[in-house]
Amino acid sequence: MRRITWLLSVVTMWAMLIPSLVVAQDAVGVVTTLDGRANVARPTQTTPLALKFKDDVFGRDKISTQENSLVRVLLGGKAILTVRELSEVTITEDAGRAVVTLPDGKVVLAVAKQRMRPGESIEIRTPNAVAAVRGTIVAVTYDAPSQLTSVVCHTGECGYQFQNQTPVVLQPGMGAKNATTGPVSPAEREAAVEVTSNAPHSEPGTETLALIIENGQRTAATLAGLVTGTPPNFALGTSTANPAGVVQPAPNDALTNVPASFLVPEPLAPPPPPPGDNNPPPGPGAFPAGWTLTGVGSVISNLGSIAAPPPPAIPKAGAVEKILNGNFGTGMALIFTGTGSVGDTTSTLSQTFSVDAGAALVLRLKYNFLSNEFPNQPDIFNDTFRVRLLTPGSEPALVAQESRNTSFTLTSVSSEKATAGGFTIEAGNGVTGFKDVLFPFTPIASGSAQLVFDISDVEDTAFDSAALIDSVSILTDPPLFFIKKGETLARTGRDPLIRLTATPSTFDSAMVVCCGGRATLAGPLLAALDSDLTVPFSLLSIYQGGSLSTSTTEPLVRLDNGSHTIGSVGLPIFDIWGVSSATDAQTGLTLGTDRPLQHAGPLLETSNATVSAHQAVRIDTALLEATAPLLNLRNGSKLSTAADAVQLSYQARVASLGSLVKLDRSAMVVASGAALNVGGGSVLRVTGDVFSLANGSTLSVMRGPLVSLSGGSILSVNGALIGFGGVGGNTVSVANSLCPCTSIGGIPVSLTGGAVAANVSITGAIKNGNLGALNLTPNAAVIRVDGAATKVTINGM
Repeated sequence: MRRITWLLSVVTMWAMLIPSLVVAQDAVGVVTTLDGRANVARPTQTTPLALKFKDDVFGRDKISTQENSLVRVLLGGKAILTVRELSEVTITEDAGRAVVTLPDGKVVLAVAKQRMRPGESIEIRTPNAVAAVRGTIVAVTYDAPSQLTSVVCHTGECGYQFQNQTPVVLQPGMGAKNATTGPVSPAEREAAVEVTSNAPHSEPGTETLALIIENGQRTAATLAGLVTGTPPNFALGTSTANPAGVVQPAPNDALTNVPASFLVPEPLAPPPPPPGDNNPPPGPGAFPAGWTLTGVGSVISNLGSIAAPPPPAIPKAGAVEKILNGNFGTGMALIFTGTGSVGDTTSTLSQTFSVDAGAALVLRLKYNFLSNEFPNQPDIFNDTFRVRLLTPGSEPALVAQESRNTSFTLTSVSSEKATAGGFTIEAGNGVTGFKDVLFPFTPIASGSAQLVFDISDVEDTAFDSAALIDSVSILTDPPLFFIKKGETLARTGRDPLIRLTATPSTFDSAMVVCCGGRATLAGPLLAALDSDLTVPFSLLSIYQGGSLSTSTTEPLVRLDNGSHTIGSVGLPIFDIWGVSSATDAQTGLTLGTDRPLQHAGPLLETSNATVSAHQAVRIDTALLEATAPLLNLRNGSKLSTAADAVQLSYQARVASLGSLVKLDRSAMVVASGAALNVGGGSVLRVTGDVFSLANGSTLSVMRGPLVSLSGGSILSVNGALIGFGGVGGNTVSVANSLCPCTSIGGIPVSLTGGAVAANVSITGAIKNGNLGALNLTPNAAVIRVDGAATKVTINGM
């Protein structure tokens, strides 16, 4: 058989195509998806074996899929081979060529052009033809009874040779049936590479996948942190899946389930705009298509000096266009109480959209709550703003809530009288400023969902309140590992689930566990050595009843050296949400009772690493028992967060045995917010020092207090607030303008929202003061206490 020499100069498979990321020495790939049932026949085995998720694939292994089944094999970080139902394939080395032999059935092969070396390619052989690919997505089918080879070149150029005929080049959108070549219809082109799995639990719905394609918003996740350059050292351990649902890394690309960085660089063209003008007006006016207003409101360009916030950056995963006109053109949405609202009390803005069951989504939006009830009206006039999300088969979720009594301080007020769209905010009255909301969720059923904003007067209608809303979108978050309803990931190996060595990597998130899914690890989640990470979402997100438990005391995530950017969309590194709550007998508060995360070691440990994050840890309606620091920074590390570093956002209950944050010859910088924020009626108990600094470490809070408490929350510390150690030279710096303050135990405390000094007890706040310094800007508070029921007890030595 003649070879396609212009395209098929292939280096040896062991040395070049399949790098050393696989566990066994001669493994050529690893199973990344198993949907249904498949067998593998090996030359060294007398009988076929059942193929399992994350099994190694060796040279000359013959994979056979059964009816309604699908297998995907990751080939050395350069290609994804999808084997459809009732198919047989063998992956071999043949005279220095990487060869996929297809005696019967259908495969789809996606090869990353940017990962292929000059002259390198892969070929698919049927009994009568050869298809060669290099930076291509191609579908090949061989029907044995009719001896018919069918090829469709979806993306990139594909080499094709039938029997001994002259090789030809198939351009994108062309195909071949034995000796006949020519264009294929758009429908046939898309159908050829449609590899949505057969079991509904294993993939997101086709609508979500199609939207990802249409918008050209490819994800940048890689199953093994695969990037150009040195192949990753990615330890794939043994996993046992619940028979009710095979666990797999979540799909990334709609066509191939391949991380976008695997795919050819040509982006798909965006879809044409729908008929008619679907864009909002550039300034004041009615709400654009998609939105339903009940009550009073409009789109405004500004409210005095308050302008619409700039639109947020779109992450690698991109925004799924579920929400229409979420940016309101160059303006922003305004809804308010008063004349024109329902009963002169309530206005509602909503949008209905469709969702697919099992998709990992994030609701993102910005809002600004304003109320003329604050500060001069009694607190019985508690005007309230809510954001709610209603999804099929689930109870309505309260995404965010603001009220006159909980949302303002004496410094969060309007500097001017301003009027727009029929609403006026008086100078000196309450304005929160724009807040960012990111709310992860996974629909448990497909159907119609609804996002609802409402604002209501409480007790009277004399003074109006309003909400400004903008930058509303739904993001898709394809994690490397997605464990959802009915699925279990159980890993007994003590090595990290994800190990990266000298491999810069980009992926959307490492693991998402939701909707009753269960993950158990005997080792860490991730360990990266000399490997820069770019992760726009969280490394770990647990919500809607999901759980992760480990049996190791090693750090859940360890970063050695490198520069890392995590959570750039506005999510924390670790995002932990529970569901159930109950009244706590000791405090009388309603607190979370779920334990979504059970881990005996640090959540994050770094050594000589630089990490830029939105937040480090967020805990909501959950119980967490920590026996090691949540954050352990060592050996010249630096962690910078854009918002609160550690946040207990709502009804969280955390017990820490030892320091919450530990710095050793390292630095932590909080750009805005607090180093520790305990809110929403949460409880934090620390046995030890809250912050521990040693050997010249620094903790800098640039625009906020060191600790902020609100909403009736409780902080109880049996130790110091700050403990200095090592050889000294440590510094804690706090900058804000929250005072006037009350000095309690030598610490300036800002008391707002009815907070009283009697609820704050501080002794021995700083340990080993000779080994460090607390530096404050003028009028800076170290601790902010908001709310009459909020309490602080620090009992240092």
